Amino acid sequence: MVKEIPPDLITETVVDVTYEQLSKLDVGKWHGEQFLSDRVPLLSDILKHLGRDPKRELYLDMKAVDLGQLASLVEEAGVGPQVLLASSDYAVIRE
Repeated sequence: MVKEIPPDLITETVVDVTYEQLSKLDVGKWHGEQFLSDRVPLLSDILKHLGRDPKRELYLDMKAVDLGQLASLVEEAGVGPQVLLASSDYAVIRE
């Protein structure tokens, strides 16, 4: 959840927002003072962190994604068995 979304982003969908724009949003403020100024991490950073504990898993509900790029990130981090993919698009799941 993000509080104080800039007016130019309120009507945008996630697909239309760049990481540069997302990285400026404070995603921790709503959760408490100790999380103030927390930012949206890159998926590559999340995957690296995930790799530090093989018991952890990441559930990704895919919407619009470049599957090749996602596969490369997961492979590079060495966390394939820890990543669970979901989609309502059967063709995406088969791919």
